[in-house]
Amino acid sequence: MKFLVVFCLVAFAAANERIIGGNDAVSMEATPWQASLQKFGSHFCGASVIAELFVMTACHCEQTDVTVNVGSIDYRYPEQSIPMESFTCNPNWRQLIIDFDYAVIKLTSKLYFNSNVQPIALPASGQEFPGGTPALISGWGLTVGGGDTVPTNLQWANTQLIDPADCLERLGKTITPRMQCAGLMGNTACNGDSGGPLVVQDDDGKYLLVGNTSFGIVNCPTNAASVWSKNSAVIEWINGITGI
Repeated sequence: MKFLVVFCLVAFAAANERIIGGNDAVSMEATPWQASLQKFGSHFCGASVIAELFVMTACHCEQTDVTVNVGSIDYRYPEQSIPMESFTCNPNWRQLIIDFDYAVIKLTSKLYFNSNVQPIALPASGQEFPGGTPALISGWGLTVGGGDTVPTNLQWANTQLIDPADCLERLGKTITPRMQCAGLMGNTACNGDSGGPLVVQDDDGKYLLVGNTSFGIVNCPTNAASVWSKNSAVIEWINGITGI
């Protein structure tokens, strides 16, 4: 029997080590859309900047009194820190099966865009990417599965998308049209990476936010698939909130 876990964790511990199989980011210019969700000064989930007033994350990251930190590889010392105005979960969110794991956060004031803070584009409605497509993941999640080693330095890793049939076989769980699997590259997202970005480049070199870190197998093995909530399945809902 396989066990699944959502990747959310309030990070009270801190250590300057790598994500599971990942690398230290040296600046925010490679992932300027990356955001850290903070509560009581501690990172608990990731998010992605999609507009001046909005960031995208996972519904299971829902908290009150959230601050969104951006623009720095060290989440403790952000370039910009803005309180949340509202946290809107997708109305179809189903916690039991971790489906429709989407949320849009509206900020109380606009972000200032520069080389360290930039929005990432969303895919087109219904847009699909084949298994094997190269992808990028990033976040401040655990660096050791089942441990409490949380980096202060942003981590990133190259991975690849996995087609639904292969993911179903590996996870033993129904993969719905709102789920995008990735992994099998010797690295993985883990607790604390929840809500953070799964990114691909299209044929024109444009970065697209394919998904938001959702769940995986407990203790985050690097030889297993993990799951992101697939944004192309709910673009109309996102646009209805943000007006993008």
